[in-house]
Amino acid sequence: MIYARFREHGDTLTGLTVKGHSGSAVHGEDLVCAAVSGIMFGLCNACDQLGSYDIEVADNLIRIENLGEDDTVLRVGLLQLQTVEETNRRYVKVEISEV
Repeated sequence: MIYARFREHGDTLTGLTVKGHSGSAVHGEDLVCAAVSGIMFGLCNACDQLGSYDIEVADNLIRIENLGEDDTVLRVGLLQLQTVEETNRRYVKVEISEV
């Protein structure tokens, strides 16, 4: 299972952690994992270029912390990951928690 956990304070997304493996297919053929990876690396690139974010990429983990007030880039990532979750609920879980 891939877990995407967004953190929100008031109306602002303050961070995101994504970890896990979908396990929907064998290594190298897992389209769910490929979709989430594509979204996340695009999101990391956008955060790096467009905003004030702290980004950590490790084995089986991507963490993004919003250091500013504009959460537009994270909101786009949320919508994209929720779209993958809609058709792959056995493999992807998106959560938003208040901090």
